Formats: sequence, structure tokens, C-alpha cells
Amino acid sequence: MPTLLFMRRHGISLTLLLFLTFSALAQTGLTLLITVIDENGVAVPAARVLIRSPQLPGLRCETDFAGRCRFLNLPAGTYRIHVEKQDYYSLTLSSMQFPATANLEMTLSHQQEVREVVNVVESPPAIDPAQISSVEKLSGLDIVNIPYPDTRDYRKVLNFIPGVVNDISGQPHIAGSETYQTLALLDGFNVSQPANGQLSARISTDAFRSIDVETTRIPAEYGKGSAGVLALNTGIGNDRYRFIASNFTPSFQTKKGFALDSIGPRITFSGPVRKGKMWFFDAIDGEYENNLVVSRLLPKGAETDTVWRVSNLAKAQTNLTSRNILTTSILVNHLNDPHAGLSPQNPIPAPPSDIESVYVASIKDQHYFSAGELLEGGVGFDQYNLALTPLGTLPYVLSPQMAEGNYYLSSHTLARRWQVLSNLYLPPHPWHGRHELKIGVDFDWLSYTAEFTRRPISCDGRFPTGARSLPRQCPAHSTLPERLLCPRTARAIQHLRVALFRKSTTSKAARMPRTVGSLATVC
Repeated sequence: MPTLLFMRRHGISLTLLLFLTFSALAQTGLTLLITVIDENGVAVPAARVLIRSPQLPGLRCETDFAGRCRFLNLPAGTYRIHVEKQDYYSLTLSSMQFPATANLEMTLSHQQEVREVVNVVESPPAIDPAQISSVEKLSGLDIVNIPYPDTRDYRKVLNFIPGVVNDISGQPHIAGSETYQTLALLDGFNVSQPANGQLSARISTDAFRSIDVETTRIPAEYGKGSAGVLALNTGIGNDRYRFIASNFTPSFQTKKGFALDSIGPRITFSGPVRKGKMWFFDAIDGEYENNLVVSRLLPKGAETDTVWRVSNLAKAQTNLTSRNILTTSILVNHLNDPHAGLSPQNPIPAPPSDIESVYVASIKDQHYFSAGELLEGGVGFDQYNLALTPLGTLPYVLSPQMAEGNYYLSSHTLARRWQVLSNLYLPPHPWHGRHELKIGVDFDWLSYTAEFTRRPISCDGRFPTGARSLPRQCPAHSTLPERLLCPRTARAIQHLRVALFRKSTTSKAARMPRTVGSLATVC
């Protein structure tokens, strides 16, 4: 009987001790989960989160691919939370009761040009310890505010990024490389010309959120760009309607009387289709140039080349659910130059007409899982058309003074690319440091069709003896021999490329990240 009473008393004491112990562990082992999103509900990765309380010093955390950040073993109390990221307005929550609030969602707004009085705080630039590659960037505000020639062409502002130089045709060269060696991405999809790798797509400069350039220590997923990556990131609307119109004032010229010179208007309109669910964005960019050549050699009516160009980027984002986001976009470019290359030495009707068009479309779906994984998949399409057409069938005659007749070459090219991509981001795992894993696949199908028609070139006999402008195959008063002519050439090329990549980032300390990647390509 005494033994039984002793066991009962000590059993109750042991049970009470275990209960108090687990209660204390439960109180000290609470977790605060903070999710950071933008104004459209898209997760914001790599955002810096700082929490403070009277009992604890400042604790820091960085959000993962799903925009999540966890603070473990927090004691109950009142906390002050501050969230910031470059190119976003910072956000501060002065008082938050914990554990009454264990899951917190905070919204960061993108920095953008505003024409109203608002009180906002810009997030200062900071060193990102998880950033392995060398990245230079221009924000959307930089692109709008930096003074540079020809603000209609975003490629001209790339000269302000260290390591980027534009050639005479406006093509960017990163780290001294050729343009085709750079991977150009528009909102994550390859937008370079499929046949020659040139950056030909035109986008309104008011449409950009940022332009990023990566030159060294490039992740394996960007293995197609041996010289670097040029990422063009455009915006999307939010729950407020915004309308911007600029450059509507034309310029005039007085070379031969008073006439219109050029005008390049830009219109940007964005807002909600359904607040909190669906938004749109439309950026239109136009250009008209009246190129007037002053020369006594040109007859009246043959000295004008009117060039016009239009570009339209339309986007829409729909939040199907809080964890499923669908984004679509389409970009259309068209250029019409009826007398390409008009000059006193190349008068009408010698110059050909140049008509170019670009069509870029994409659709991307992002799904966030409850455990923190992010799965995205998308399809992209782009098509580049070029038609160089002579104005007639007259013989093309070259002389030291000028070209006569009609241009000798007629070319029609069509380049297409279909792109399918899928990426899986796994949540960070703490095991001897912080581990992040990304796995993806990228399919590219390219096709190129070209048709050329060449006609004879005649040379005027007034070339001086030994002049360098006299082609070796073009004797005076003659045409090129038939063996040098190709009256009609048609060519079609198709190419399929499949790339699989894996990227793993490990950091044992905030200042010592390490990234290991692998890429497998099948053509």
C-alpha cells in the first residue's frame, strides 16, 4: 500500500513536470511566418526582413522563392517589423502582437514614376550575400530620368551600364562580345532574333521595371549566353488606373520650306480589370520621321523618305487563386521605310523598300504549394519578318556619282522560335547551412526561311583607273557573269534544342554563399 501511494504521488508529479516542460517548449518554440508579396500578389524573393522587440535584439531573415521567411523560437511579445528590397518601397509595421499573429502577409510596392504627392520611403541599395553572379542594373526610374539621345530606343540607355557598349547600328555588346553571344530575355523568355541573335525587338521605354545585365559567374540555366545575360523586365498594372502620355510635341525642319521633321509619342495605360484579381498593362510607342535629303542632284519629289514605326506591348495578369498566377503578354512591332538608305549618291528609285515586323507572345503560370515549393511553366513564341523589295525591275547601275536604276537584291526572311520552359524551386532546407535547389527544363524549336532574288549589277565606265570603288567582277559597261549571279535562292533551316539544368545554392554563413550548377543540352 505505501509503495502504491508513493508511485501515484510521484507519477502525478512526473506527469505534471512533463506537462510544464512541454508547455514551456511550446511557448518558447513558436514560429512566426512572414510572406512578402507585391501589389499583384506575386511572391517577392530575396526581400530583407528585420524584426525587433524590447526583449530581443534585431533578427534578420531573407525571403525564399515563395516570398516566405520564418523566425523560430520567438517569445511572446510586441514586435516591430521592417521589410525592404531594392526597386521596392520599404514597409514598416510598428506594432505586431505575437503569438496572436503567427502568419503575417506584407505587401511591397514597386518603385515607379508618380505624378501625385505621396509619402513613401525608398529601400536603399544593399549588398545581397546570396547574389553570386555579377549583376549591373538600371531601374525603370533610371531609364525614364537619365538623359540620353533618342529616348525612344531603350537600347541607347544600355551604354550607362558598365561593360555594355552599343555599335553604330544600336546593337549592344556586353563585355566586348558579339550581340548573338548574349542571352536576351523579355520577362523570362528568349527574345533575340532566332537567325542572327540580334536584339531587334522595340519596347516603349515607359514599360520597363528594370534592365539587368549579368556578365560573370552566370548560373547554369543561362548557358545559352556565353557572354552574359540581358534581362528586360516590364511592368504590370495594379488596383489603380494610371495613364501616361509623353513626347507628343513634334519637331519641324526648314531645309526646303517649313515641314514636319519627326514625332515619337508614347502612351502607357494600366489598371485593374477586376480589383485584387486581374490587371492589364498596355504600352504603345510610335515614331514618324520625315527624312529630307538636300542635294542639287536629286529631282523634286525624290528627296524625301518618310519612315514610320509602331510598337505595342500588352500584358495581363490573373490571380486564379491566391497560389496560382497566370500572366500573358504580346508584343507587336512594325517598321515601314519606303526608301531605305536614301542619299544624294543613292537617289530614288535606287533604294529598296524595307518592311519589318516582330511578333512576341508568351504565357506563364506560377503555382505556390503550401510547403513552400514554387512551380512555374510557360510557352513563348516570337517571329521576325523582313522584306527588302526593289522599287522596280530596271538594271542596277553603279557609278562614282550615284546609283541608278533599281536595287539588285530582293530578300524575304522569316525566323521563328517556340520556347517551352518549366522550373521547380524547392524551399530552403537548414542542414549545416541554408540549401536552395532549383531544377528546370527548356525546349527551343527554331526555324528560318529565306528567299533571295538577285539581278545583274552594271557598272558605269566613268570609274577612274585603279579606283577602289570599281568591283573586280564588274568590268565597265557590263554585267556580272552568270556564274556570280544567284537568280533565286530559297533556304529553310530547323533546329531543336533541349536543355536540362540544376542549380544548388549553399550558405553556411550569410557572407559565404556557394552555388553549384549543371547543364545538359541536346540539339
